Amino acid sequence: RSTLFPYTTLFRSVLSVGTASAALAFDKTAGYSFQDSEAEGLDVQLNQHPFVSCTLSDADFAGSSILTLDAFARSKKYALGNSVVSEFLNNFTSSTFCPTSMSFESSSFGVTSVTQISNQMDQMGVPNFSRTLILNPHYHSILRQDKAVQNAICFGSPEVIQKGIISNLDTFSKVTKCNVFPGTEDNVFGYAVCPQAAILAMRPVITQDNKAYNQYRNFTDEATGMTITFRSWLSRSKASMNAVWDIAWGWVSGNPLGIIKLYHSGN
Repeated sequence: RSTLFPYTTLFRSVLSVGTASAALAFDKTAGYSFQDSEAEGLDVQLNQHPFVSCTLSDADFAGSSILTLDAFARSKKYALGNSVVSEFLNNFTSSTFCPTSMSFESSSFGVTSVTQISNQMDQMGVPNFSRTLILNPHYHSILRQDKAVQNAICFGSPEVIQKGIISNLDTFSKVTKCNVFPGTEDNVFGYAVCPQAAILAMRPVITQDNKAYNQYRNFTDEATGMTITFRSWLSRSKASMNAVWDIAWGWVSGNPLGIIKLYHSGN
């Protein structure tokens, strides 16, 4: 609603579609009857505005023929993305937003464990599509070493060997690794989620009127949908080039039955 972010609160409207009605038996005499289609617009408050930045002086540029702002882009965007993911996942350490949990020992974690998680989601009525399993690096590594996953190269994709990517495991369309897990004090090592668990919204950051930008670009990560805005401008008073990478984002909780918290048991 507002176009002045970050100086005022910004909202982003998203469409929320309700649960589909049950199927009906076709009546040849009466023909089709039309069911209600429930959908509503939700305003997600984009009240989070993390950023990373850097500045390079004219002396810095003069001292190197290969120095550019782009040289810092990868590490800066990685640090920014980590902060957003960590802050977002931190919400689900609470039983309010994630009341269901399962425990596993790392020594026995594997494809069988993933099947058990999948079955639990089935029992909770979670749709059998667009499920994602998020694991910390340790448990992701253990799963990659499972014989069943290793043998998948014989009849499936070699990505697990070439890139360490596990896809389409049991009912999970994606198994992803995350190294910024909150809740480590509670031995949380992963989450099993589907899109109905929460709505995460973001948008490019609006330009500021008092800056004469020489670059303004938006980058959207295909894997996460995360949109990062990059801006740079020249500070004549300080003889420097300034740059910021930032995100405007917010979230609202969805169906708490759409997510399972996984934690480590034992030593």
